Amino acid sequence: MIVILNHRAGTAAKSRDLQSRIAQLFRAAGANPEIIAVSGKDITAAVKQAMSRPGNTLVAGGGDGTVSTIAANVAGTEKTLGVLPLGTLNHFARDLHLPLNL
Repeated sequence: MIVILNHRAGTAAKSRDLQSRIAQLFRAAGANPEIIAVSGKDITAAVKQAMSRPGNTLVAGGGDGTVSTIAANVAGTEKTLGVLPLGTLNHFARDLHLPLNL
């Protein structure tokens, strides 16, 4: 599992220890993902790199723009999309009734 974390996304930008907190939450759930923290302009390159690697789950950590970019790359593939709503509005997560609290 690879988590692509937009460290400049809405609520993400407010937390200094977000990456370690997310890693800790995943470990508590029995997972040990690779977390790639990037800024918005580097998400596409990070997604393309992650898509070529083994594993079938790609998690979008950010706002609607981050989720949209990653979802567009995952669509039509065997990869599974996960969402960590870390943006300001999180319309995608809200529309799916995903919890907004990590």
